[in-house]
Parts: sequence; C-alpha cells; structure tokens
Amino acid sequence: MLKLLALFIIIPVIDITIIVKIGSSLGFWLTLGLIAVPSLLGAAMARSQGVAVISRIKSEIAMGRLPGNQIIDGMLIFAGGLLLITPGILTDILGLTVLLPGARKVYRGLLVSGLWNMVASRSLKFYIKR
Repeated sequence: MLKLLALFIIIPVIDITIIVKIGSSLGFWLTLGLIAVPSLLGAAMARSQGVAVISRIKSEIAMGRLPGNQIIDGMLIFAGGLLLITPGILTDILGLTVLLPGARKVYRGLLVSGLWNMVASRSLKFYIKR
C-alpha cells in the first residue's frame, strides 16, 4: 500500500517537472500541444482497441472458451486510457505503450506472473461464496 501511495506522489512530481522544463524551452502553446495531442490520439486509439477486444471476447465466448487474455487486455486498455487522460508526458508515454498490442502482451505477462506470485506467496487469496 505504501508503494502505491509513493507512486501517486512521485509520478505527478516527475510529470510536473518534465512539463515545466519543456515549457521553459518550447513555450506555453507547444507544451500544451505536446500534452493535448497525444491524449486525443490515445483516446481514439483506446476506443478502437477496446472495441476490438470486446469483439474478440464475444467470439471466444461464442466458441465456448474462456476469454482470459482478452479480459486482461481489456483491463490494460482501460488503464492505458486512464493514463492518457491524466495530464503529463510520462503518463502519456506509459499509456501509449499499453495501447500497443506487442507491448501490451509484455504488460499482460508481467501482470499475470505478478498475480501468480501473489497467489503462491499467499498475499492474494480467493474466497468463493456458495
């Protein structure tokens, strides 16, 4: 929990520092464009990727298979979209990489292995209600 709190403090400070440095070099309008344009392009990209994932989830269900990877991809696309609407250069770069299918595969692998490690170390527990 403390690590997550540190991330919510450290990343915005780094983003603000980067924006101020870029703003002092390029000026206000170019800096604003550098923040706004990737957000708008990323939002469109997140929408198209999300629609594609929903289509793949539907086809997996129609074939009687569990859409595990597609659901994780959907969560990653949602997280990437959230990162893109957060103002900042660092968050935009991270959000855009999450939306790229090849990089998303890497993120999915890291997420799944992290979850398995949490289950193995018993720090993540599942409760089934009957």
